[in-house]
Amino acid sequence: MIDTVLFDLDGTLRDWQSAITRALADLRDEAPEALPAELRDDLDARVWRAIDEQLVVRREGRVMERRHYWINIDPVPVWRTLLPDLHQRSLDELLARFRELLDAAPYADVYPALEQLREGYALGVLTNGPRPESVLRRMGFAHYFDAIVTVFGGTKKPAGAAFEQALEALGAEPARTVHVGDSLIADVQGALSAGLTPIWIDRFDDRNPLPEGAHRIEALTELPPLLVSLAEG
Repeated sequence: MIDTVLFDLDGTLRDWQSAITRALADLRDEAPEALPAELRDDLDARVWRAIDEQLVVRREGRVMERRHYWINIDPVPVWRTLLPDLHQRSLDELLARFRELLDAAPYADVYPALEQLREGYALGVLTNGPRPESVLRRMGFAHYFDAIVTVFGGTKKPAGAAFEQALEALGAEPARTVHVGDSLIADVQGALSAGLTPIWIDRFDDRNPLPEGAHRIEALTELPPLLVSLAEG
């Protein structure tokens, strides 16, 4: 029986794709003079191409992980690729404004899913990202979670120690816990190795093959009925 649900944060609850698209539009409208004309006219396509090259992990041609959130933590590599000749001070000013504009909101399916799950399950968040409590409070969802755990360095997902830390914080057992995440490496492989049941949220319709014991959903609203079916065996 499943009694605990653990969630990844970025790419699972938090929508970075839409946030980046909005920030680029605002940046182009607000400070067009900061961008070369050829970049200004094709900003979205070129930024997403750079993100795809630098922040998307592939194996044998399949997407395993989209690290879109990293453009907020360290945007320099992506933007330096696009603006190799821009003076460092000008680049710093541009990136500072980009990050101010970059506000990742929750996916639309987060609230209804958490509302359904809150009565029947212990809920937690396990992320490799910084300051998850602040992020969840700002999004209005912190009160849904019984534990919010962030991990760094050698203990970050997919390391088993990351999942052990989250289970301890929740007082949960791995065999009674599912972990929901968008990364086939950090979330699916990590959870499976730690003895949890992985649920891959495939928001980009990649439809990659999954290891035995893992499950796939396209939206968080599919999670409550999946948990019911898992309980029924």
